[in-house]
Amino acid sequence: MTIDEASKLYNIPLEILHEYEKWGLCNAVKKVMGSWQYDDSDLENLSLIMTLHDIGFNI
Repeated sequence: MTIDEASKLYNIPLEILHEYEKWGLCNAVKKVMGSWQYDDSDLENLSLIMTLHDIGFNI
């Protein structure tokens, strides 16, 4: 799944996904043919990150 697809599917702004990548919270995301590809484990991590964000956790 690309970053655009993840953004749309989970209703997460691209800016937030890019920020998480910059912070190193999505290290496992792989770049394939020039675009970031999320696999199931990346999406699980993203779900955890979003849950922590929703309860007030920040970097």
